[in-house]
Amino acid sequence: MFSIESEGLGSVLMIRKGITVIPFFISWNCIGWQSLILIILTFITGLQGAYSFYSKAETIIIGLLGTFIMNVFRIAIIALLVYYWGTQPAVYFHNYGGTVLTIAWIFILWWFTFSFVLRPKAKGEV
Repeated sequence: MFSIESEGLGSVLMIRKGITVIPFFISWNCIGWQSLILIILTFITGLQGAYSFYSKAETIIIGLLGTFIMNVFRIAIIALLVYYWGTQPAVYFHNYGGTVLTIAWIFILWWFTFSFVLRPKAKGEV
């Protein structure tokens, strides 16, 4: 879709733009572990109600998979920003846009799960 030539070398993505090679370093601190901790903390508070086990499990699965996909999407956006507009816009998005994206994802997750996924326990269910 974007026709960007790239090559992975360990934790560095080498992005080719014409004859220029742009190194794109993906640090352990940039892969989204903070959003994972944040989503787990919201599970602790958001799943305290009397909901069925299966609906809680569905919520956790949706939350973890969605957080993973959101972080891959966030990293891809940063790589596209580096390619098309340079390092500075990518750094701004990394530092601020990623946080906004994570918070937006958490709001969407909880709206969706409270509206469509979480169901009260059936009578007699433990």
